Amino acid sequence: MKAASTSLNAEEVGLQIGASHSTARRYLEYLVSINLVEVDIVYGSVGRPERRYKQP
Repeated sequence: MKAASTSLNAEEVGLQIGASHSTARRYLEYLVSINLVEVDIVYGSVGRPERRYKQP
């Protein structure tokens, strides 16, 4: 997360750490709960909103 110049979604984090996106999201949500990571919700035109994670 520190090396990323932009926010990342759980799939991108999962690819970087070698884990599934569901595992990455679980740990990212934990980091959000302890205020080490912030989450932005990006709404597209169709489908579910995307959760993007970044360091504060």
